[in-house]
Amino acid sequence: MRRLLFMLTVLSISGSSQPAPQQAQVPPIVKPTSPSLLEILTAATLVVLIWYTIETYKLRKAAQAQVETSMMPMVVVMSSRVPATSGIGEWYRLVIRNLGAGPALNVNVQPIPVANRLAVFEFSRMLAPGEDACAMIGGLHDVCDDGQGYINRRTISDSSSFRTALQACKDRTTTQGLITYTSASGKKFQTKFTILHDSSELDSFVLFNGMNGI
Repeated sequence: MRRLLFMLTVLSISGSSQPAPQQAQVPPIVKPTSPSLLEILTAATLVVLIWYTIETYKLRKAAQAQVETSMMPMVVVMSSRVPATSGIGEWYRLVIRNLGAGPALNVNVQPIPVANRLAVFEFSRMLAPGEDACAMIGGLHDVCDDGQGYINRRTISDSSSFRTALQACKDRTTTQGLITYTSASGKKFQTKFTILHDSSELDSFVLFNGMNGI
């Protein structure tokens, strides 16, 4: 009897010593929050600032382009009529003219091959708006010594003589030309032109082919 009581006592003690089962923890439910008024105003301000920056950049570029256009030169080669005077009939001369609104600096006409020679345009390298310079063309005749120590460099300034020299080129009837120059802001431009060898009109034997920035 005692042994039975002892066993029951041991079983009751061992059962009471076991830890009680823990309940599973449920994670807290996070409720979605809507953006505050401050966040909405901050986002709207950022959008307005981005738009304002873009529009300011466009206005600045447009103003720069307008200034450049107002100062842009446009240099061309022309055959200009010279009225008749006493003892000299009407004739045409080759001129380099600036038709643009701004000065043309470092003006250069690319040398033109004529037969086995190079026609070199000699003139003032700076042209004010509306100014023209008479072009002297060298390189088409031999340089000779007059026997007194002076070098004779014969040049051409009239359109008729230049057209006659070009007609010696039997391989073509037109010649392409190029003028390069710089504006006061430092931007570089070029003008293309075509010379018609067989043109009967001296005032139109040089054709303008357009200009562009380079």
